[in-house]
Amino acid sequence: MTFEPDDSQVILIPSDRIRPFQGQPRTHFDKDKLRALAASMKKNGQKVAVVVQPTNPPSSFCELVDGERRWIAADMVGIKELKGIVVPWQSFEERFEESAVFNFCRESHTKLETMRALLRIRKNKGYTYDELGERFGMSRGSVYLYLQLENLNPEVIEKYLEDYVPEENKLSLMVAVDLSKFHPSKQEAHAFHIVSNKMTGIQARMYLERAASKSGDQIRNADWTDRKQWQRIRGFLTVALNRVDSLLSIEVKDLKTTLSSRSETDLKMMVEDIQDNIERLKSLQDLVKEVNGNRLKALK
Repeated sequence: MTFEPDDSQVILIPSDRIRPFQGQPRTHFDKDKLRALAASMKKNGQKVAVVVQPTNPPSSFCELVDGERRWIAADMVGIKELKGIVVPWQSFEERFEESAVFNFCRESHTKLETMRALLRIRKNKGYTYDELGERFGMSRGSVYLYLQLENLNPEVIEKYLEDYVPEENKLSLMVAVDLSKFHPSKQEAHAFHIVSNKMTGIQARMYLERAASKSGDQIRNADWTDRKQWQRIRGFLTVALNRVDSLLSIEVKDLKTTLSSRSETDLKMMVEDIQDNIERLKSLQDLVKEVNGNRLKALK
């Protein structure tokens, strides 16, 4: 059996004829989410076809372009064939970019996977920040932030950002970006202080601002001002509220229908995302209350 490109139809492919892409941008797969996906596939079948390409030279195997999680999950529950679409052969770098784009549209990359994928594709294709953002559905600012992680001390990456680091010891993206503005020799001490004191993201960024002020480091752009920061906060809250209002304007029955069409895993992930956002907004609310309380005390 050889695999001829034909993206107009879905075929059944023996699982043992599929090989993973060795240059896969994603290196970390959440085990709990894999188990949930495997259980869903066993109960409900495979809903989305994998995308594969012929090997070069042609053989009885094909290589994944998109769908490694589905391929792994199928093996976990003994599914022997996968629905697949065969697309034309691509070079290694073309496939790396395609695989990265597919993954960005589904389960999120880790911070380091995102940085490494964007960095590699930018160096290979010469994309600008705007072009990378358009390709991956990200803002120019988000692309800039992820690429700043390249400036981190390798020791900081190993101890506080790698996939195997416990969540309670990991730095958030914004904290890691601020930390990257310090000289590499100073970064590890600051990271240790943040994690050992169990600082929230806001607390960590305030700590780094104070540390930068004392040492003469600059972790903000030259045009960063209190007024612009205030405008960003107000603008974010306005947009967030408008989007929530727009979402809640949907008829309850229509919203229930939409939610009912999703898998248990999708709904569980949505609940986690909502809770995560609530906790982040609560941290901002607590900070505003604290600052306002201190101001009122000073006036007494």
